[in-house]
Amino acid sequence: MTEAEVLRALHQVVASEVGVNIVDLGLVYSAEIADRCVKIVMTVTTPACPMHSYLTEQVREVIQSQIEDVEKVDVAVVWDPPGPANDFGNRKAAARLAEERWWRLALRERRSPKCQRAA
Repeated sequence: MTEAEVLRALHQVVASEVGVNIVDLGLVYSAEIADRCVKIVMTVTTPACPMHSYLTEQVREVIQSQIEDVEKVDVAVVWDPPGPANDFGNRKAAARLAEERWWRLALRERRSPKCQRAA
């Protein structure tokens, strides 16, 4: 079992709010392997992410089902360095978001005028 195998398996875990896997999105900081244990250090898109529990459980399940001889998977969610909430992760993830028009939609909504209160 290698770090590359673990990261390859983690490409199957998708952050559904943006439709990009957690590796390409930049949420996985490291994959440490010792004996038959794997420790993943990662973050989520924001501290209040409603998918926090789901993503960490998916990480455990994917590694245990895809990598042979894994006895234990620990997932540590950290907040330093901050997650990619502001820059949407690395270039590969940003390119995919642009292709799917998520980024353009977000910018358009941010620039749209606020509703005015009726007088």
